Amino acid sequence: MGSLAVKRVNFCLLAPALIVLLLQIFSWPNHALANSSTIPAAPPIQLIPGATKSWIAARSLQNGVPTSILQFSYPGTKAEIESFYKKKRLKKPIYIKNTAQLLIVAYEENAYFYSISAIQQNTGVQPLINGKIVVSKLSTKAKQLTHHTTRLPLLPGSDIISRTESADGEIMTETLMIQNQHSKEANYRYFKQQLEKLGWYKSNEESVRNMAASQKISYEQGEQSMQITLFPLQKTTSGRTGILVHWQK
Repeated sequence: MGSLAVKRVNFCLLAPALIVLLLQIFSWPNHALANSSTIPAAPPIQLIPGATKSWIAARSLQNGVPTSILQFSYPGTKAEIESFYKKKRLKKPIYIKNTAQLLIVAYEENAYFYSISAIQQNTGVQPLINGKIVVSKLSTKAKQLTHHTTRLPLLPGSDIISRTESADGEIMTETLMIQNQHSKEANYRYFKQQLEKLGWYKSNEESVRNMAASQKISYEQGEQSMQITLFPLQKTTSGRTGILVHWQK
């Protein structure tokens, strides 16, 4: 695969890595989607025999692109995983990068891009691999979001960096990454005012471990719950603020 393939690999391993982290911490229902059938299911994923898997997001939209993410464990070595995918992709384009601990495999198939990352764990006598597989649809017909819109009230000038939708059964979830030029305190006051107007009430507030000067505020409304995490992107109180949101119905 050429330079284009390498660029796709870089995007698929960096951006989805952040998505995975967010999905593990935050998930929120999407009111714009009627049910999980509106998000395409992932195609069959080739996994080395003997591996166990669990879905992080079986059906999701990353900025409008259908994306599926799973994690897996395999009681073996990176060399075995590399050999498995080489045989599956015999005479077909494949990108492989193998370092001391990390194996990266990427390829395209049937309008989908597959990215496999596997980390060798040091567990003594028995070798163990922990990894993730990200599958993204390449079709240009995939529904694209316009300016990453959201129903959440935001301060003027806010930039929605990323919007991810996912489905777990009938539960729809959505994750937002937001930045703006307002202070953390200004965002705090704005969310409090706007959400209370909409019938939400604050149920909890706490500082976030390992995130200095950050706040996580929890709101509830009926069966819905929302968590908003605010963190400064600059040391000054008037600097940019980062916002992560969780809304569950």
